Amino acid sequence: MSEQRIDKEQVRNDLLSHLRGGEDVLDEAVQVRATDAAPTDDGAYTIDDEVQADEAGDTHAAFQQVDDAQADLVADARGLDFSPKDTVEPGAIITLAGDRYVVGVASDEFTSGGATYAGIGTDAPLYAELRGKRAGDSVSFRGQSSSIDAVC
Repeated sequence: MSEQRIDKEQVRNDLLSHLRGGEDVLDEAVQVRATDAAPTDDGAYTIDDEVQADEAGDTHAAFQQVDDAQADLVADARGLDFSPKDTVEPGAIITLAGDRYVVGVASDEFTSGGATYAGIGTDAPLYAELRGKRAGDSVSFRGQSSSIDAVC
């Protein structure tokens, strides 16, 4: 990249750590909901208990779906090829309008080496505009034009 060299392996590790952190939080939420959905052993069971258990079970299923999706994101990130890139493709790190992105997996912002990154999934409309472009190429997205500052 232009002024500062990016340690792609460090960015990869920080992305995985960030995604696994979200996965850990979801795992905990799934476990809490599973516990809430389980009947108690105290023998006192009311209609309200049954309704609450049903609701907790529904919530547990919803959390489980989100947890599974997060696990898929972690697996996708692990599978990315972070070798040097000349074009925008999965595993590339790009700078667009001064912002840094990891291409290939959707992610909210995370920090690596003192810089902030976000992930762009391959199913994102922005990726469709960026795919195959090189540093210096222009891209137009949602009515705004930007130049790709760097691809590595």
